[in-house]
Amino acid sequence: MTLGIFVFYDKDGIVDRYVEFFLNSLKQVTDRLVIVINGAVSADGLERFGRISDDVICRDNKGYDAGGYRAALLHDIGREELKKYDELVLCNDTCYGPFVPFTHIWEQMEEKEADFWGLNCICNGLTDHMQAYFLVFRKRLLENEFLYRFFETEINDQSGDVREIIAVFEKGLYKKLTESGYKPGVYIENNNLNMYMCGDVLLQKYGFPFLKKKCFDVKYNDNCFSAVDALRWIDAHTAYDTELILENVKRLYGFPYTTADMLPEDNRITYGPVFAINAEKLNDFVDKADKLFIYGCGAYAKEIYYLYVKKSGKLKGFVVSDNQQDNITDLYGYPIYKISELGTDVPMIVAMSKKNIEEVRKHLKQTNAIFLF
Repeated sequence: MTLGIFVFYDKDGIVDRYVEFFLNSLKQVTDRLVIVINGAVSADGLERFGRISDDVICRDNKGYDAGGYRAALLHDIGREELKKYDELVLCNDTCYGPFVPFTHIWEQMEEKEADFWGLNCICNGLTDHMQAYFLVFRKRLLENEFLYRFFETEINDQSGDVREIIAVFEKGLYKKLTESGYKPGVYIENNNLNMYMCGDVLLQKYGFPFLKKKCFDVKYNDNCFSAVDALRWIDAHTAYDTELILENVKRLYGFPYTTADMLPEDNRITYGPVFAINAEKLNDFVDKADKLFIYGCGAYAKEIYYLYVKKSGKLKGFVVSDNQQDNITDLYGYPIYKISELGTDVPMIVAMSKKNIEEVRKHLKQTNAIFLF
């Protein structure tokens, strides 16, 4: 038997038709489907969900998707009930699709030996992970309570920090699973493509069964014609109704393009981050240090803290530049220092974006520092 948990969030509480299509498709491979609504939902939307499933949970919009999964697992399903299932699907509303039946995806994955699987995997040597919009966990992880205990002890379902949730849930869970000897599986070939900027390439070259919503958001994809090309391909090569996508896209992003727009010749292919170090090198640095500081308080700093430094017990604090104007004095209970307050020989992990690291590198006087980029 297969249990599915689907987490929904919409800033206006509107359930668009693409969500209904997704859920009705998912019901083809699940025996029980729990729908978790994070935040508000319209009366019409709640009625639509009620027609799809008898298990609908409404909760405050806290903890993001991971908080919603935790609420369903701990408070609706329970430890013993979870053990009765052969598979658990965790998924959310951040994708359009599927463009092939879920039954086809399941048939493909049944041939692969894995304790858990996802649709794609990012393998960069430092923050490897399966992206958590769609994950499947098999019997072994349900029966031995590994997954249940992870959500019970690791996930803060009240968190308002999306980068913390990504670090702990999406990247942290994958690390814990693989380090514990559990075998991952993946539906499409590992390629490290930026999913938001290369939706068309993922569809056409790799047979990716979804299109991420943020492909249409200019904050994440400044190459909007790649999204148009993806729409045109879906229209031409699948039975999926692209009006389901455009209905949601126009409401959320005001996307002005249509499938009739032409794709310019300068379409880019963009990959995820390429780090200057790998896990082995960073672990070696952490092992040799008697104390540690992390330069940065953003996304990369939080990921490195959770994935590599927290369990060492060596962290003494986070570090910011002298001109940093924020009044925050601590992060996760550790003090935040100005760089000038520290000696030049303290072991330091510079965990920032490539652009910020290049700027910091010009002025950093620390002689015992390791850089992500």
